[in-house]
Amino acid sequence: MFKKDKNKRNFERFNMIQASYCVPMGDFIKSDPIPCWINNISMGGISIDVNMKSKLEINDIITISYTLGDNERSDRVQINHTFNVINNLRCGCVFTNEDKERNNLVGAYIKHVYMTYK
Repeated sequence: MFKKDKNKRNFERFNMIQASYCVPMGDFIKSDPIPCWINNISMGGISIDVNMKSKLEINDIITISYTLGDNERSDRVQINHTFNVINNLRCGCVFTNEDKERNNLVGAYIKHVYMTYK
């Protein structure tokens, strides 16, 4: 899960700002990409901001594309939590599958950034 409880998380989060897009999955014949902003990532999930009009809801499955360093990723996530932030909807999402490659990439990226900018 993205959160164990109100004050604890399973994984350390890394705050970042990155323009991206996500695509809703489900009963859609063809879904248009939704622009979004990634605001943090961990080995357990990712948090994005989308326009309030996007109509994303808790439990929706989306595919999100993002870049860490030189590595481009596209992962399926489930929206676990939403709340309003100014004119956007912030969605806390959990990765829907275990992926050692992604975990290694996220862990190495977090370590690299902390070591570079401490």
